[in-house]
Amino acid sequence: MTLFLESVGRRRFVVVWVVLASSCSDSTGPSREISADGAVTTFDADVADAQEPNVDSSSEDAAGDFCNGPPDLYIDADCSVLNPSILAYSPRFWLWSDGTGKERFISFPEGSQIDTREADHWVFPVGTRIWKTFSYQGARVETRYFEKTTSGTGVNHWDFRTYRWDGPSEANEVPFGGEENALGTPHDIPSLAQCVECHSEYGPRDMVLGFGAVQLNHDRSETTLQDLRDLGMLSHDIPTELAAIPGMEHTQQALGYLHANCGHCHSADESAPEGLRLWVPVGLATEQQAPAYLTAIEVDSEWRTLVDGSIEANQRIVPRRPDISTLYLRTGIRGEDQMPPLGSEIVDADGRTNLFLWISGLETTQ
Repeated sequence: MTLFLESVGRRRFVVVWVVLASSCSDSTGPSREISADGAVTTFDADVADAQEPNVDSSSEDAAGDFCNGPPDLYIDADCSVLNPSILAYSPRFWLWSDGTGKERFISFPEGSQIDTREADHWVFPVGTRIWKTFSYQGARVETRYFEKTTSGTGVNHWDFRTYRWDGPSEANEVPFGGEENALGTPHDIPSLAQCVECHSEYGPRDMVLGFGAVQLNHDRSETTLQDLRDLGMLSHDIPTELAAIPGMEHTQQALGYLHANCGHCHSADESAPEGLRLWVPVGLATEQQAPAYLTAIEVDSEWRTLVDGSIEANQRIVPRRPDISTLYLRTGIRGEDQMPPLGSEIVDADGRTNLFLWISGLETTQ
């Protein structure tokens, strides 16, 4: 294990790089061994392998001193002290998940870099691990865990797992997911098929959402785009000014909402469903260059409806008329025609407000 102290901006924090494997050793002190069920055993690497683990002999369960939770995320029995090898982060724009709180964490193998040759399609090194914990009314409900196991991009190179928090310090794997109203909350644990549906095909080629140039380009994240640049984690530099969303604040918020909530399917690629592209790419000079402007404003909609029983809403975005813009209307529906189609049973009122303000201020292009 190698320890680096880094000073980034006004913050000074510790980054500990580890080789990510089922057994992590240190030639000068205690190490941890993680079993398949997430239990952690501490042992002294200087002692012969045959020796029993270095634990209190009065304890009947050595693993009881550690968090019984997602692999290697916490290092104490109460599941409250984050493993110092792990970086916390927060995207600028959140994917709406019915008002649940979220904590996000990531770790990388020692000496690795993210392949950023394509600024919108980061490729992560083998051994990258990502955790996302969902909480409801202050209590943890679920943690999702991704680990990149082989080189390449796409679903076949990642291991997906999900854990349900059955107590403050106990999280158990739900092997296939697909649990509605977990622990009596409105939060649903998705099936593995649903995970793949959102994390593949149209979005970033290497599955990861929320950890990219646009999403990390803000100062309210524990780990920012500038931090990654300073740490030498990017194979190709991405200046922060290129990852900025142009326009007034309400425009940035609306485009960011679409980016986070819709862009993983309606990506910046030409293959996006129905040609609707809502991902915000790196390098925009003006907001009018955003794919949402080019593919949604005054563009006919495949989905149509009557408003007030008489006016047909038939365009994705009608400038100054959110009330007849199908993109806006579908964000207010829950059921068969809702958008996004997965992961939500409650309308995102704040997100719709941002869309309303943006559409209301648009000028017609005709």
